[in-house]
Amino acid sequence: MELKTYPIHKLDGNITAILQTIISADIPGCINKGLSNEIHFIDEGTSITDSAKIVPDILNGGYYVQLSAAYCQYLWLICDIALKSIDFETISYECGKRGLDLNDYKAFLEEFISLPKEMALEKLQKSGYNINPAQYYDYIKRSPSIIDIERLKKELEMDYCLLLPLADKSKAIDIEKYYQINFGGAYEEKVNAMYCYGITFVLLHELSHFSLGHLNKTIEEESDEIEADIAAFWNIYSSLTGPQLFSANCGLLCVLFSFIFLNPNLSIDEKDNHPREDKRLFEIYDNIKDDNEKFELLIIHMFRLWKDFNDIQDFPELKNGNLEDTINSIKEFLSSYNPN
Repeated sequence: MELKTYPIHKLDGNITAILQTIISADIPGCINKGLSNEIHFIDEGTSITDSAKIVPDILNGGYYVQLSAAYCQYLWLICDIALKSIDFETISYECGKRGLDLNDYKAFLEEFISLPKEMALEKLQKSGYNINPAQYYDYIKRSPSIIDIERLKKELEMDYCLLLPLADKSKAIDIEKYYQINFGGAYEEKVNAMYCYGITFVLLHELSHFSLGHLNKTIEEESDEIEADIAAFWNIYSSLTGPQLFSANCGLLCVLFSFIFLNPNLSIDEKDNHPREDKRLFEIYDNIKDDNEKFELLIIHMFRLWKDFNDIQDFPELKNGNLEDTINSIKEFLSSYNPN
């Protein structure tokens, strides 16, 4: 009987298409030097054993990348949780600044989306807000479902129910449940984009180990992971603009948060000699933090989820609505965090 695989594979072609646009990564050059152009999937129908790694090809020589299908499914769910959360956080934050409640904002949206598009864009242009009218119009068209609290709760509950078994090696996976996921809605297209750029980052990270010569070392160094992260990040960052770059940066942050969720105690495996996941996260975040305020909201919200999932004590609260101060407090908290 044929093994049923995770439905996330339906997005594999999108990732291939993105990789073909990242010219600076020089994928053809790496292939000519012995890196296989085929991805070998592991963890089909099981929980995550390892997200991804580059390994020697014993039969054919050279190297190839192993990628966990279970991790891919896990990352999509992380992206879905993150996007729904950050949109809801953004709406709540903006309502708070303007003295509105969610019902006021929902009424505004219902009136706004009933207008012809041209009239709506004109109204936005006259609003005085420093926004891109076309992008904000698209955002607002998606927002009513996000402020439908009951629907949001049901969708997030399903995400969490599907997420947790993927990281639990002690339980069998009921793969049929993952076929409940809708990949085709207008909102899910945004999630798909974040996910695809996230997996692109994961694959370019492994490629960077190859191109930077890390595989020639007898002992892996902690700095190798940071170097591979930064190389993969800049390959993506320099290749994109506008909404694509925003989606990519959100996807990258979700990848690094997924590693935190998979290792919630932030414990160090001395055999791997990897840096702590929060260090890797902030190395990337510090390069993009001034690009969009939403990245601060995303960081704060995802760390709150980490805190709630793992009953982390004394975690800093939002400091007087100041996002930057809150981020700095989180960094300070993490600098002394050692539950082991």
